[in-house]
Amino acid sequence: FLEELEAAFPDEIKRTDTLVAPHQYEASAVMELFERDERHPLVLFNNLVNLKQENTAFKLLFNAFSNIEKMAVALGVEQPVRKLIMEKYYQGSMNPKPVARVNH
Repeated sequence: FLEELEAAFPDEIKRTDTLVAPHQYEASAVMELFERDERHPLVLFNNLVNLKQENTAFKLLFNAFSNIEKMAVALGVEQPVRKLIMEKYYQGSMNPKPVARVNH
């Protein structure tokens, strides 16, 4: 999914390896700065800590659905047309996939 977004929006992705503690709202503060500049890039935080301040393998992605074009890519819709996106979303919500457990 992320690879598809990167391919479709190569100039919009921002990555950071700076250590971030999401529970301390650091990531949200960064996103607020983009919002104030009326920019909505994909932002991927690669280096997170958990509530115990321990490093985690999780990553945090913001703005994957910040416009109609990104929604189309995310849902596999060929054209960024609201009606098509809404139909695809509805179809998916009516046919949920089972939860998959992933071991690290």
